[in-house]
Amino acid sequence: MQRIQGYRTDKVCAERVRMLKGDADVAYHELAAMLGISVERVAMIERTALAKLRHPKNRKKWMEIFETIAELERCEAQRLGSGWSLKGTKS
Repeated sequence: MQRIQGYRTDKVCAERVRMLKGDADVAYHELAAMLGISVERVAMIERTALAKLRHPKNRKKWMEIFETIAELERCEAQRLGSGWSLKGTKS
């Protein structure tokens, strides 16, 4: 059970990062359908994961997330051939 919860947490967080620019409600519905869980459960998993990451002992995990987001932005900018970033600003 722990392994499944860990997978779901990772999947929810990864997909939410990708969907940040879109409509949050649609993103939750898409994730719920992908994982076969309720929209409320997706939101709960995300809140729980973020609460855990806020703990000071998880600074390294935060840094890994920021690095992953930066890499996603670089890849997307290369793909689009522009200065677009995940935040919706030109670089």
